[in-house]
Parts: sequence; C-alpha cells; structure tokens
Amino acid sequence: MTKTIIIGSIALIALGLIIYFIITPIFLSKALGGKNRPGKPKLEVPVTHQLGWWAYQDGMEIDTFEVKIVKSQLNLFNNKSMLKYRIVGKVKTQNSWRPEIGEIHISERFVRRGMEIKEGMMESSKETSPEAIIELTPVVIVKDDKSYKGEVRTFDIANEYILPSYHWGSCYVQFKCGKFEKEIKVHQSK
Repeated sequence: MTKTIIIGSIALIALGLIIYFIITPIFLSKALGGKNRPGKPKLEVPVTHQLGWWAYQDGMEIDTFEVKIVKSQLNLFNNKSMLKYRIVGKVKTQNSWRPEIGEIHISERFVRRGMEIKEGMMESSKETSPEAIIELTPVVIVKDDKSYKGEVRTFDIANEYILPSYHWGSCYVQFKCGKFEKEIKVHQSK
C-alpha cells in the first residue's frame, strides 16, 4: 500500500512538472504571442551569409534601396519583426556572359558607436546612432550566352527579412546597400 502511494505521488509530481515546464509555455506562447509572429519570409532571390566567388561585382550599380516594416507586433512572447527590402539597379559584363543577380549576401553585426562615458558610466546615445548594421549585397553571377552583347540589364528585387529585436525598448538598426543607408527602429515591449 505504501509503495503504491509513493509511486503514485512520483507519477503525479512528474506529470505536474511536464505540464508546468512543457505544456504551459507552449500554450501561453500560442495564446498570447503566436499569432503575432511573422511567418516565413518570401524571397525572390536566395540569401546567403557566406562569402563566395564574386568576380563580377564591378559591373553592378544600385539605383534604389528601400526598407520598410511589414509586420512588427513585438511583445513578451514575440521578438521578431517582418521587414521588406527592395533593391533596384543595373548590371553589365563582357560579351557572351549574361549577368544576373544570383543571391543576396547579408552581413549582420553590432556596433559600439554612440557610446559615451558620463560620470564613469557608459551610456548609449541610441537616439543618434544605430546599435546594429545589416549590409545587403546583391551577388552578380554570369551565364554563358552567345546572344548577350554587353548591354545593360536591370534588376528589381524585393525580399522579406526577419529582424529579431535584441533587447527591451527601442532597437535601432541601420541597413546598408551600396551607397544607400536606411535606418529602422522597432520597439520591444514586455
């Protein structure tokens, strides 16, 4: 009888721990923040984070770069915003080698600009400088095409991008593409 009570108690405690640590967070996440999360980003051109053979970049010129927030419902259970960027430009290479944009290289990094020492403490002047920089580089590839005679080809790419916030409050991010710089601010609330 005592053995049955002990086994039953252990099983009840285990069930309670499973509900508390596994089922409750999943339920709360879906109930309170799941519908606010952005879905999978739509990509017209694939994205890479690795360097590669970029022998044809010199013939590319970027004419327009835009970044806008598509969905940003940040809260305690969601730290991701959906952005959309658009890159418009032109590219040209040698005869018989038709150029096109094969992928977009994305480089992300935090910066320490805007940090000032005030009374022995470091304070960030976030209002005037970004905390992170995201650089976008269209990567030119070429295809063997005898009909291509060196004419200028245009491109217009619009991809979506998931931007995670990285602390509570306002997060300032600078996007760079060619000679263009755009700043975005998202606000992570509790």
